[in-house]
Amino acid sequence: MSRTNNIKQVGFKVDGMSCSSCSNNIEKKLNALKGIVSANISIATEKGHVEYDDHIIDIKTILFAIDNLGYKAMLDEEKNTQKVTLRVKGMSCTACATNIEKSLHTVEGVVSANVNFAVEKVTIEYDPIKVRLIDFQKKVSSLGYELNLDEDENDGIDEDEIKMNKAKKTMIISSVFTGAIMGLMMIHM
Repeated sequence: MSRTNNIKQVGFKVDGMSCSSCSNNIEKKLNALKGIVSANISIATEKGHVEYDDHIIDIKTILFAIDNLGYKAMLDEEKNTQKVTLRVKGMSCTACATNIEKSLHTVEGVVSANVNFAVEKVTIEYDPIKVRLIDFQKKVSSLGYELNLDEDENDGIDEDEIKMNKAKKTMIISSVFTGAIMGLMMIHM
């Protein structure tokens, strides 16, 4: 099972650096943290960019690690929320979707949540400093539904396509038997 959907990116400003050794020091520290895919710090722009697995590490921990080195890290203002679309299983009506939506809005850090019953998906805009994807999964499962955090677990096979193919096979088999029965009825008339 691939974890590529868990990889997130964040940009931030770093104050207090005075030379390239400072930026190298921060990069080494961040790249040594478990869950960091890559970390780049620029002394010229005083900005940093990190790719990380949000199931292993969160943004608070990343910023805290930089602060512990004696620098001040702050999220870029234009990128302080993230959006994610995930599959929800177990809904049987639009009231279920409304229930999930209302429940997600109570989670601290959620900016918006929109559940689409027809396609069984939820789109959540959230502040990654305050909340993690696993928190959404816990909240939704407490309501009796399943939130799929690993969208690529079927290796690119769409669940709707699987349902359509199954229905198509059922229809073809039914048509064959119906045709045979009708043929027998015509013979015996």
